[in-house]
Amino acid sequence: MIAIKTMLDRTKGWFRRGRVRGTSRLELTSEGFVLVKGDQSEPCMTVNWADVRSIRAYKYDAFCYDIICLAFQVAENSWYPICEDDQGFDAVRREMERRFPDIPSTWFCDIAVPAFAPNHTVLHPFDQEQYSRQVAERKAATRPVKPALLSRWDVICMISGIVAVAILYGSGHRILLVAAAGNLVLTSLAGMAIRRYYDIHDPSRMLIDIVLRCCPSEQGTAIVESMMNKSYARAVPLCVRIPHLCMQLGNFVFLLVAIAVR
Repeated sequence: MIAIKTMLDRTKGWFRRGRVRGTSRLELTSEGFVLVKGDQSEPCMTVNWADVRSIRAYKYDAFCYDIICLAFQVAENSWYPICEDDQGFDAVRREMERRFPDIPSTWFCDIAVPAFAPNHTVLHPFDQEQYSRQVAERKAATRPVKPALLSRWDVICMISGIVAVAILYGSGHRILLVAAAGNLVLTSLAGMAIRRYYDIHDPSRMLIDIVLRCCPSEQGTAIVESMMNKSYARAVPLCVRIPHLCMQLGNFVFLLVAIAVR
């Protein structure tokens, strides 16, 4: 029970506060920036702008939201990564854009679309032709191959629901029978629709795409940055998944009830 309560408290805090910034912090210096881990007083990483040979941007998927990262090459095989969850990332990003004016001002949103894809991009030295081609390919990218109609978890839930309906039918409990049968049908249809027409990432991806296509570049950038620093992109897919999960678990509940009243 304590573990469950802790998990629920974290989940509530996750939605209430939005994305939680990491314990690492970035600090600008006169010549570059440093990264300080946790409570340490000494920096664990130092980057001077004059030493930067290449800058690459990319993302990694944190399940229901993306984390945008930058990697700075200062030697042949020496890369220093930072991410937007590091405190002070925005200040370093703005200073980077000032120091390297060839980097387009829209790079942050260009990396964000499509959502939940790595989108590795070279920002410095900047190649306009290659950059434009990458952005165009991402916007025109087709959706991945659709998954199977039902997952194994869907099938297990359906079997439990079918057994519950059979038991209730034999025991003559009509009200429970109708409720169990209705939940079984809704669960099956919802499962097929969810897996057939989008995966869990699609609602967030579509939300970001719509914002960037409908809003001017600067305004769209501000909105997407706000979304990625808050809980909207996470909440949209979960608003679909959580009710479906509840219906799936309902099949097991009806099975237990059917066994109890048999």
